[in-house]
Amino acid sequence: MEKEKNFFRVFLFCLLFLGFLFLSSQKVNLLASDLGRHLKNGEVILKEGLKSKVIFTNFYSYTYPDNFFWNHHWGSGVIFFLIKNFLGFRGLFAFYLLISGLTFFLFLLIAKEKGSFKSTFFAGVFLLPLLSWRSEIRPEVFSYFFSGIFLFLLSSQVRFKKFFWVLPLIELFWVNVHVYFFLGFVWVVIFLAEAILEKDKVLVKKLGFVLILCLLASIFNPLGIKGTFYPLRIFDNYGYLVLENQSIFYLDKLIDYPAGIFFKLSLGGLVLSFLLRWFWGKEKRVVWSEIFLGALVSFLALKAVRNFSLFAFVSWILFSSNLVFFNRGSKKDLGEFFSCFLGGIIVFMLLFFLKPSFWIYKRKNFGLGLVEGGENAGVFFKARKIFGPIFNDYDIGSYLIYYLYPDQKVFVDNRPEAYPQDFFQKIYIPMQENEEVWRSMEERYKFSSIFFYKHDLTPWAQSFLSRRLQDVDWKVVYADDYAVILVKNEKK
Repeated sequence: MEKEKNFFRVFLFCLLFLGFLFLSSQKVNLLASDLGRHLKNGEVILKEGLKSKVIFTNFYSYTYPDNFFWNHHWGSGVIFFLIKNFLGFRGLFAFYLLISGLTFFLFLLIAKEKGSFKSTFFAGVFLLPLLSWRSEIRPEVFSYFFSGIFLFLLSSQVRFKKFFWVLPLIELFWVNVHVYFFLGFVWVVIFLAEAILEKDKVLVKKLGFVLILCLLASIFNPLGIKGTFYPLRIFDNYGYLVLENQSIFYLDKLIDYPAGIFFKLSLGGLVLSFLLRWFWGKEKRVVWSEIFLGALVSFLALKAVRNFSLFAFVSWILFSSNLVFFNRGSKKDLGEFFSCFLGGIIVFMLLFFLKPSFWIYKRKNFGLGLVEGGENAGVFFKARKIFGPIFNDYDIGSYLIYYLYPDQKVFVDNRPEAYPQDFFQKIYIPMQENEEVWRSMEERYKFSSIFFYKHDLTPWAQSFLSRRLQDVDWKVVYADDYAVILVKNEKK
């Protein structure tokens, strides 16, 4: 009977895992993502080495080519480029799914260890929309994965004592693939604080030693110790509002953000689970590491919607631990299986009907590789040998870097920290809002072509594009569902 019971549980977890992979399988739209630039970064760095200007300057722009920019995710670009070069875009996406799947598995193991089968399963179903929300190929996938390894080892003293040396080695790699490498320090500090509060002197020494090693490991990046402290000042030079860096409450005033309702429900549920544990659970002991983890990921997710998936992964552990008392059910194995199976379906259906637009959004580009027709605009521009300098919008910058560099450089791309604040506030936005400024900048930069993403929904972009389509000085030479290309109406 025990074998049957375990089989049923593994079967349900496999269903949950397949649901996660299904929702995470979305084709990439290069025209509105960072992936093109990451791939080009990898190509350039493999050719030029770690002294390449692409790591330290605004390398791809003709407006501010020498402006300092710390390419903190350079390692991800190298990895992405190598995989794409050998296996194509589908292979790259398969790699992304592999890392995402391993991350899911790590957090599942931690949640199961902290809670029960039922609490882990139902928490996983409840959090599924947020777990799969950030499904685009981004360097942050490594931060989720490494966070899973850190928390898997730190949450068990036995595992930690055996494999503590793994954490500094991971930090050595992490600091070169994504700016969230600082989370490695944070996870260690959280468990160190718990050890101090519980007066576990042996564990305090061990964790303190690991923290020092992780800090030292983080210095091994092309920028050295300045790279270690770079996350503290990454927003110092942001002159452009980036959607994923805004809070859900700010975005609620502007758009209908698909994952917002699921985050609010999950945050409320997480707070409620702590209260239920305290008032209903048998164990009244305060688990400081779980309280600190909950407070941290809630703060990060409230601060920026880009942290929703990180919040979901860590919250899975906390939900499972807090709701362990939910393990009351049928003593019959089949009864437990069917109650969980039907209960999971009910929870999922409630989530589905709560926000149908979310599921439509996830289903829209389901599959592997690139969205159909996404390459056409870049291929057309190169094949027709259209002249620059190019004026382009913020969203499409990485796409142009991927397809046009080194033949053409971009006016702007989606790295706000790579450009001076005044560039966005006094040039980029005003020249789209004000015709006099546009004419002045047109004369200054001598634009020969305009390459625009049609779904740039900023008010200045839409009004600017509308005016250019009616401007006799500019002619449309290409348009599709994603992009429009105009050239200066002159002899060349």
